[in-house]
Amino acid sequence: MKTNTKNIFFAFELPESAIQMIEAFQHDLRRNLRGPLIRWTSPEAWHVKTHHVGEATEKTVQNLRDAMSLFRRDPVEFSMWSLDVFPNIENPKKLVLRFADPTSNAFKLHGSHIPMLLREAIKINTRPWEPHITLGRIIPGRSGLKVNLSEIHVPQQTFPISKLTLFESFRGPGVRYEPIRRLSLPRT
Repeated sequence: MKTNTKNIFFAFELPESAIQMIEAFQHDLRRNLRGPLIRWTSPEAWHVKTHHVGEATEKTVQNLRDAMSLFRRDPVEFSMWSLDVFPNIENPKKLVLRFADPTSNAFKLHGSHIPMLLREAIKINTRPWEPHITLGRIIPGRSGLKVNLSEIHVPQQTFPISKLTLFESFRGPGVRYEPIRRLSLPRT
């Protein structure tokens, strides 16, 4: 008998002002990185994931939803920082925009999830957290990314984050994200 599960994750939502800045930056990148090498992501897919939970039962989802009220609520800001590829330059799969966390509050909030996730027996990713969004997916089988990303100027814009959200992910033609619960964060 198959149990009903939901594919869920926690992420910071970007404010409209940041989305507009990143869209302009992505537009400039598209002009500089022409060709069929990259499938560009749309702003609807932009969020800064803090923890990927994966498949979870309705009970686990409800427990995580309820536990969000215990999370830290410090003001969070991100600064656009640099371009990179994941997982690495030898095998690039994603073109990402990395963010700096000038107050360290995003890292503290990320860390405050861990006890609650462990209580629900959810596997914790032990790699260091690197706040980022995916700007594009590098199409497999194409010639490698032949650009020095460190030479591309990333505007050093800082913006506040007002929401941490527990999302459910739906796959089908494309991917769709629906909020389960939003936690409002204070402004600086």
